[in-house]
Amino acid sequence: MGGHAYSLLSAHEIDHQGRAVRLVKLRNPWGHKEWSGAWADDSDEWNHVSDDLKEELKWTNEDDGIFFMPIKDYLTNFKATVITVEYDDEKYKHNRKMVDFNDKKF
Repeated sequence: MGGHAYSLLSAHEIDHQGRAVRLVKLRNPWGHKEWSGAWADDSDEWNHVSDDLKEELKWTNEDDGIFFMPIKDYLTNFKATVITVEYDDEKYKHNRKMVDFNDKKF
């Protein structure tokens, strides 16, 4: 999944058949080509999710570049995460922080 930066849109913990599942919602900047593993748009896991939860998560089964991925797969496939926090004040500053989720110290 390398070669360019993906946008981390959101993170969720959902109940899936009685167990907690942590998912991240990502966007490929190309606007197409998506994750094909567990929780991919057309994966079987979505067959066991209510329509209400799919709507709440804004899930769609389209090749639009937006997809969900289990956090464990995210940690395996992405080496670093850069978080940008923007402040809307008179000087307009923003900070950037690189987070290595595989480093136990973060």
